[in-house]
Amino acid sequence: MIVVLAVVTVFGVTGMHASMGQDGLRAATLEREVQKETERLSLLRARVAQLSTPRRIADEAARLGLVADADPSFLHVDGAKTEPSTEQQALKVP
Repeated sequence: MIVVLAVVTVFGVTGMHASMGQDGLRAATLEREVQKETERLSLLRARVAQLSTPRRIADEAARLGLVADADPSFLHVDGAKTEPSTEQQALKVP
């Protein structure tokens, strides 16, 4: 009886160690995937920032034949900031 209990305990502990080892390998794989996707996200954010600059958009619009309005109209909301934004200043035609 004691021998059977000892054998079952040994197999149980061995099985738990094997399971924990597999979990450790899976965790390491997931950590590498998270790191890779974090780097990819950073690169995509940088690309979005690069493509979103007002100057690039204005240049692309000009390349497509679009022209800026010489006398643009803007809506003014009560209590809102009335100074031209950086984007509006960047898009003005010299």
